[in-house]
Amino acid sequence: MSGAVKHFIVWLDCEGIGLSDIDSAVIRRFFRHRCECPRPQAERYQNGITRDHAFQGRVVRFVTFLIETEHKPAPFDRCYGDQLVADFVRRLEEPERSASRVASYRGQVSHFLDWCWIDGLALSELKADVLDDFRNHQCVCPGHFVHKSVRTKDQIAQVRNFLAYLTHRGVIKSAQRSVGRELNDFRRWLFENRGVRDITVEGHIFRVNKLIGDLGSDPDSYTHKLISQALLRHLKGASRHWVTSMTTSLRMYLRYLATMGKCAPELVDAVPTVPHWRLSTLPRYVVADDVERIVETADPATPTGARNRAILLLLARLALRPREILELRLTDIDWDNAIVRIRGKSRVEVGLPLPQDVGDALVAYIEHNRPDTLESRVFLCAKPPHDRMLTSSAVTGVVREAIRKSGIRNPNLGGAYLLRHSAATNMLRSGATMETVATLLRHRSIQTTSIYAKVDSSLLSAVVQPWMGGEAC
Repeated sequence: MSGAVKHFIVWLDCEGIGLSDIDSAVIRRFFRHRCECPRPQAERYQNGITRDHAFQGRVVRFVTFLIETEHKPAPFDRCYGDQLVADFVRRLEEPERSASRVASYRGQVSHFLDWCWIDGLALSELKADVLDDFRNHQCVCPGHFVHKSVRTKDQIAQVRNFLAYLTHRGVIKSAQRSVGRELNDFRRWLFENRGVRDITVEGHIFRVNKLIGDLGSDPDSYTHKLISQALLRHLKGASRHWVTSMTTSLRMYLRYLATMGKCAPELVDAVPTVPHWRLSTLPRYVVADDVERIVETADPATPTGARNRAILLLLARLALRPREILELRLTDIDWDNAIVRIRGKSRVEVGLPLPQDVGDALVAYIEHNRPDTLESRVFLCAKPPHDRMLTSSAVTGVVREAIRKSGIRNPNLGGAYLLRHSAATNMLRSGATMETVATLLRHRSIQTTSIYAKVDSSLLSAVVQPWMGGEAC
């Protein structure tokens, strides 16, 4: 047994730490401790020796040995973990990726599994915030142990793709963030009583979780003053959008607590309302001819171009939201009746007519350019692994790139909602009624649709007043 291992065992005994309780935090404590560990003949271990790289490497290898020999419980079967890595990497080995890129992926996901293994993290119990812990961990992982190593954004993105793969395979039971019991109950209440989407629920949980540290875990102790102080501390210097989102989430959380009888109902009013004048701005849009220029920038002769053309046409013709594009599945398209089923913000399913050009673009992508995979979502990543879920920012990127290629010059344009706003505005300018536009946009209230009347020049000219002493503008 090496001196490093003997020293480690003596220190564990002095600290009262069992072999089954060893994790990376314990190992780091040992490396940093100021040594007063007893040796035979009342000698002392040399101070500072625990900071030697070779010394630390021997300790890490010993911990690996403990797990392999079942002296420390293994969180998962290592052979199973290695097989997951091999299966994931095999999906990457396509002409689009270089061998060095694939090797980089293999190294990072192996590092991630080693970190989970030594820290006792079962794969089935991983949460969404595990990436934050992995990014910031002080590495003592076997085979990857490097002094002051830092995970880059690219490396974290590789691990994120691996987690998405594990979720797709059903290895990870839940991608939700790990939070306290109260927030888990809040999450369940939102699903059961508010009818909101998963992404909205997780947004509320994420924002309220940031405030819990200041508010405390006991709702009985909440006061108007405490709520105001917590908000001021977290919202100082924040953007208007973040302030609005944070106050909305906190107000929803307090409403949940009041409903459950855990806090006074009047505390809901303690959260200030951010002023918002709904009709104070104009929707951004482009005219019908420019919409066609944007759509035509996608090259249907390439797999990526065929996918992007279908996305652009769905946005332009059916005024879909980015999230509705991402969640569209093959079974949502009724080819016989030319209908596409969409689940909107309220999770209510509606059927929209499928125009001919949109249907043709979908057929061209699905039959000839869509990657061969068991994934049921219509739109997949162009680069392997293909069954990673696209993000809203990816749809926004498709629109922005199309605008750039079209040559339309307007610094205020950009974003996937541009085509949705353009569809509504151009319909009104073509003579469609407000009710028709509201039906296409799936607005529950026509008041929401009324903002588009502000950019209908024909309606505005009918009500404009003459200038004093002269003709109408």
